[in-house]
Amino acid sequence: MANARIRTTVEISEQTDYYNPRVKEAFEETSSPDEVQTLEIQADVAGTVVELGTFDLASGVDGVADLIVYNEDPTNFALGFCYIQHGTVQTYTNVLDFADAATGDTITRGGAEGTAFNNTAFDLDTGQYVRVTGADTAANNGIFLVASRTEFAITMATSVALTAETDAGGAVTLQSLGICYFRIDPGTCIKLQRVHGAGDLTLRGNTAAVNCRVVVLGT
Repeated sequence: MANARIRTTVEISEQTDYYNPRVKEAFEETSSPDEVQTLEIQADVAGTVVELGTFDLASGVDGVADLIVYNEDPTNFALGFCYIQHGTVQTYTNVLDFADAATGDTITRGGAEGTAFNNTAFDLDTGQYVRVTGADTAANNGIFLVASRTEFAITMATSVALTAETDAGGAVTLQSLGICYFRIDPGTCIKLQRVHGAGDLTLRGNTAAVNCRVVVLGT
């Protein structure tokens, strides 16, 4: 069942008991999320991964509606990162070729079929990531760092290892992602939108483990 409204309010007060607080900002979720998950996480210094795959839907942008992280620690700040969705998911049927090259592995689009890699609807650019699903070769599915892109070719960073494959899969989907790095000071929270569940959420304490409350609003 969808929730009619979900509102998260950040309060600031000069009093320790929050008497007569001043509302800094109220976030109101209007997309009526039907999945709400609240987690209590201990973010270790080495990093703690919060699984978001439950909210990773095929439509790409309909997985995580909002992600709210509250740092409950009174002293230490928390650091985190996750993948943010750019553009829309693009589907290519039997028109993609994967190639292994010393100067950077590539994905190329044959002819004029499918959305151009430099199309604004795809919203892919240098330094971002591309998520690939549906390729026949397992190694060609995943999230890869992009070194450059043209209308017909995406060149990966040299650290990426693709496997040669011609006319990949029946239907291969590509989606542009970016990484969002953030810091949460003691006793404060952050709200993120368009978070992609496939990359999960990583949290860590700066000098000691911190307790964080994570609220995931999904559809």
